[in-house]
Amino acid sequence: MLENTEDVASLINEALNTKIKPENLEKSNNNFINNFLEKREADVVYKLKDKRVIFLIEHQSYVDKKIIIRIPEYQSEIMKNEGIEKVSENKYKTTKVIAIVVYTGRKKWTAADNLKLTEENFQEANGLITEYKLIDVHNYKNEELENRNEFFFKFLLIEKSKNKEELEKNLDKIIRNLKPKYFPIMGKIISLVYTNILGKDIALNLLEKLKERGGNNMLNVVKMLNREKAKEEKQRKIDIFNAEKVGLSKGEKIGLSKGQKQKSLQIIKNLLFRNYPIDEIQEITGSDIEEINKIKASL
Repeated sequence: MLENTEDVASLINEALNTKIKPENLEKSNNNFINNFLEKREADVVYKLKDKRVIFLIEHQSYVDKKIIIRIPEYQSEIMKNEGIEKVSENKYKTTKVIAIVVYTGRKKWTAADNLKLTEENFQEANGLITEYKLIDVHNYKNEELENRNEFFFKFLLIEKSKNKEELEKNLDKIIRNLKPKYFPIMGKIISLVYTNILGKDIALNLLEKLKERGGNNMLNVVKMLNREKAKEEKQRKIDIFNAEKVGLSKGEKIGLSKGQKQKSLQIIKNLLFRNYPIDEIQEITGSDIEEINKIKASL
C-alpha cells in the first residue's frame, strides 16, 4: 500500500501536520531494520533524506493495549542500530524515530498514545515520554476519504466498509475516480485480498471496470480469475455427480437401479439432460465416449 513516496508523504503530513515533500523521502534499505521489524509485524519504514529521521509506520486492525510498550522497543532497536554521530567534541546526535499508527479496526481506538497515560506516577523522577501519532479511520467521513486523491485514503475508505455490499460499492466508487498510476495496485488488492470476500463474479466485474478505464495489465488477472472460476464450476459438477451417486440431484431423488451398469447409465442420462459436454461426462463418470454417444443418440 505504501510503496509510493507521494502516499507516504501524505500520510506523514496528515499525522504530524507537516509539509514534507515526497522527493525528500526514501524507503529504508537497512537490512537490520527491515529484518527486525518483519519479525515483529511492523509494516514499513521510511527515512528523511540528509537527516537522521526515520518514520516507522504500522498498520493496526484491532485495538492493541500493549502497543505503547512495543513502539518504544521498535524505536530503541532502530536507534541502537543507527548509532551515535559525533557532531563536535562534546556534542553527539542520535536518530529520531517517529512512530505513526494507522488504525482501521471496527471499534474506536482506545489504547494510550504515550507512556505518561499508563506508567506509574513518580513525580520525583519524571522520565521521557514515548508516544506515537495515530491516524484513526473513525475520524474520517466517507465523503472526505472519497475526495482525497492519495491512494492511502482510498485504502481507508475500503477498510471502513461494514459489509460485502458496502465494500463492493466503495471499490466501485474508487475505481471510477482512481488515478491511472494506482491501477496496478488496485488490481492486486481486488484479486488477492477481496476476491474471497466478494466472490469471483463481483471481483471480475470490478476488474473489468478497471480494465475499461485503461488498466491494461488487468488482462492477466482477469484470465487467472476466469480459470479459477472454471475450475470451481468443474468441481461443482463433480459434486453433483457425487450427490447423484447417493441418489440426489439438486435436492431431488433420482431412480437408481440394482445394477452398477444401470446406475451409471442413469447418471450419464442425467448429465446429458443438463447439457454437460461429452468430454466432461467422460471425466466425471469414467465411461467411454462411444458409450456416452450411444446413450445420447437413444434419448
